[in-house]
Amino acid sequence: MTLNVSVMPLSGVFDGTQAATFRENIRQFLESGTDVILLDCQELGFMDSSGLGALISGLKMVRAAGKQLQLCAVNKQVGMLLDLTDTRRVFKIFDDRSAFDQALADDFAS
Repeated sequence: MTLNVSVMPLSGVFDGTQAATFRENIRQFLESGTDVILLDCQELGFMDSSGLGALISGLKMVRAAGKQLQLCAVNKQVGMLLDLTDTRRVFKIFDDRSAFDQALADDFAS
């Protein structure tokens, strides 16, 4: 079995102004048959509570479809926001894209 993985890079500031576009992108990935959506946060500088709300909304959409939403390359500020809101535990988070790729390869090797 092969998983259909889609990568969505997040960059700059993730706040309420990007929320609708973010949710639409998630919807399109799900409609196209994506099994795992990886949010690559390498270029993400800042996330506020509105961005976090959009992230949680996207997670709910993905889980309702029986799929997975995962994150990689979360910076210190975003990590602190996830910790302060106790939401880090609801996401599978990888140090970087290569760690995600390795975990995916390991899952298929076993």
